[in-house]
Amino acid sequence: MIEVNEFQCFKLAEVIKGIEIRYEKTLTKPILEDKENALRLLFYYMAVNYDTRGIGGHVDGRYYRGSEYLYHVMRKQMETSPQTFDADVMASLTLRGFQDWFGDPGFCKIRRPNERVVLLRDAAEGLLRRYEGNVSNLLEESQGYIGGKTGLKKRLSRIKAFDDPLAKKTMILILFLHYEELFNPKDPENITAGIDYHLQRIALRSGIIEVIDDRLEPKLKLRRFISNEEHYEIRKACVEAYALIGQRLRWSMFDVDQLFWQIGRNCCHHTHPPHCGERLCKSKHCTLLENSNYPCRGKCPLDGACKATLDNRYTAFLEPKVITYYY
Repeated sequence: MIEVNEFQCFKLAEVIKGIEIRYEKTLTKPILEDKENALRLLFYYMAVNYDTRGIGGHVDGRYYRGSEYLYHVMRKQMETSPQTFDADVMASLTLRGFQDWFGDPGFCKIRRPNERVVLLRDAAEGLLRRYEGNVSNLLEESQGYIGGKTGLKKRLSRIKAFDDPLAKKTMILILFLHYEELFNPKDPENITAGIDYHLQRIALRSGIIEVIDDRLEPKLKLRRFISNEEHYEIRKACVEAYALIGQRLRWSMFDVDQLFWQIGRNCCHHTHPPHCGERLCKSKHCTLLENSNYPCRGKCPLDGACKATLDNRYTAFLEPKVITYYY
């Protein structure tokens, strides 16, 4: 169904090897004064960090889009009303209460709000049942490990919001915790890329994974729904492909994940043809440039190595069409 193209992985690694990722810490001083509050913000944010494309708005006078908008809305809520994130309070969250975080409930821009409330309440109940309502207890019982029977991956998988078999939200939560200096994993070899729609789209277009199923290819190009099995196989191949790139570069998988995520939300987006070959970028706001040292010349960092650069058969690929809370 799907194969990993090792040669293409190494080809992409070669063209990005000089890029360095910068991480801008976002937890503010009032939040960091109470470590548990900082942990709760990131935990609950990741529980509902999915299906965020196309949304955006201003928080504290600055415009944010996608997942960053969701994060800063929740960050603002933590600053103004930290008790909202107490597990016993979150376990009783109402739809109206959730919508109030975004201002006028009639203008809530987040899709699937009822589902998100269910996931937030379930996450809070999971903390109450096993960790006395505290994320710090969850981390302490993991003993600093991601993998294994007592690691974070296993523990978080018992909570519905984090039960993705490929652990996308878990990995991105650990990424944030690591960059904010709240958790330093003892087993970084168990870190994998958080496979969302951006990383799948890039993998398909660049050719680091190849579709060898004639029935699946048109579904991906025409945005037709795919099966759960097809979805899993595509994402599993992506995990393997991005791991090869990380190994080749000797990069942290956090950096691999963040670079390709930034490329996906800027250069290789689903709303426009990829910025490679003759297709120059005209964006006035690029978060890739804000978060890396990439010297942009109007093209994607993968230009020339990515198969979509010159072959429209690859340019035509889009991410799988699914409805999921995994990403």
